[in-house]
Amino acid sequence: MSKSYKRILVQLVGEKLDIEDLEFCLTKNNSWRIIDDKDDKYLTSEEFKGIPNEDIRTIVDEFLKYINGAVSILYLDHKYVSSGSIISINEDGTRSVYLRVQTLIIRSRFRGILTISGQDNDMESDVEKWLRISSIDSAVKDVLYYFNEPSWYNLYKIHEIIRRDLGGKKKLEKFINKKALDNFTHTAQCKKAIGYLARHDDNKPSPKIPMNIKNARLFIKEIFKKWITQKG
Repeated sequence: MSKSYKRILVQLVGEKLDIEDLEFCLTKNNSWRIIDDKDDKYLTSEEFKGIPNEDIRTIVDEFLKYINGAVSILYLDHKYVSSGSIISINEDGTRSVYLRVQTLIIRSRFRGILTISGQDNDMESDVEKWLRISSIDSAVKDVLYYFNEPSWYNLYKIHEIIRRDLGGKKKLEKFINKKALDNFTHTAQCKKAIGYLARHDDNKPSPKIPMNIKNARLFIKEIFKKWITQKG
């Protein structure tokens, strides 16, 4: 006779503060929960019931792909949190563990005061709102994915997606500084400005003051927040 599972837990693998970033973004009304079990943090959901473990991992990895991207918008130093072992807690209290090779990383990093809704808050957090919108808006979903790795290439892709969704450059310029936008696009496409990270390999002159990657991330974050606000 097969065992009846009471709860499925998926281990979260990453730095402690990065896991906490995800935890604080999930309010108590969310179907996804992060819980403590022994010395680890685990992701769980009522939706896991009756789903095979291999499918649960696929669902979790897909969810982590977008929530990590969303959290990276809030915190420039956020690092990716991945899935580890799956634990099935049986009705009789015994456990079945499906292992995945994992590495526990603990490193201290300063984190400022959270400005988003915490777990004990009924209000939807910004990250939850973005994920909700992404479930019905492919442009938002694509943007969250590209925020996972905010390279020059991906930042430019985010800019392209938002520009296209708004209806072109002129529409984008209505709520963003045109000079900053021109500096961003010029820098991102200029080999003389950022070397082999540039989108084009040509002899285009470098901007007088090229935008650095940190300011580029802040600039694209500003565009994103103004854009997403229009989506409700």
